[in-house]
Amino acid sequence: MRLALLAALVLTACTPTLTGPADPGGARLTVTRGEAFDTVRFDTGTQAVLGAKLTLTGRNLAVNDPNCAVDGSQIVCTLGARPAERGYVLPVRGLLIVQANFARPDGRSYDLITER
Repeated sequence: MRLALLAALVLTACTPTLTGPADPGGARLTVTRGEAFDTVRFDTGTQAVLGAKLTLTGRNLAVNDPNCAVDGSQIVCTLGARPAERGYVLPVRGLLIVQANFARPDGRSYDLITER
């Protein structure tokens, strides 16, 4: 499943992408390129998020954040619940794709995907 998703992203070159239903809270996922590292930013939008996590895919990935752990060939950062209008910033090296998974208080789940 993840391989099919990765192939679809490469073929369409859409960045950023919202998969599934439209998020009523307007969450955003962005990647800012840097010389030594990239900066991933997840903004919750106008509503709180629950169970938020970021999944990073790339080559020789490196982060320095206690919320993040290696999961196979990816790094998963568990953000948990976040209030409305809050951002989370993560410096990362080797990033190609980042995916944010989160739910809103009404229980609906959302995915955002951004390529470097």
